[in-house]
Amino acid sequence: MYENDIDDELLKEINEKFPDVKVPQKKKHYITYTDRLKIQKMLTDGQRIDYIAQIIGTTSAAMYREIRLAGTPYDADYAQGIR
Repeated sequence: MYENDIDDELLKEINEKFPDVKVPQKKKHYITYTDRLKIQKMLTDGQRIDYIAQIIGTTSAAMYREIRLAGTPYDADYAQGIR
C-alpha cells in the first residue's frame, strides 16, 4: 500500500499514532511544474529537504539534485525552463 492510495484522514491518524513509521510512496519519473512550485514554497518556509522529498513523492537524492540544478535560491520557473 502506498501513501497515495490511503485516505487523508487515515493517513493523518497513522502519522499521529506512529510518527516514526513512514508509509512508502510511489516513485515519480519526473518532477512537474506544480511540484516545483511546492518545492519553492517549502524551501522558503524552511522545510527539510528529506521532508519535501517525501511530500513530493521522490527520493532525497533526486530532491538534492533538483535543488542543485535549479540554483540557490531555488526558482521553480528557472527549474522548469532548464528541463
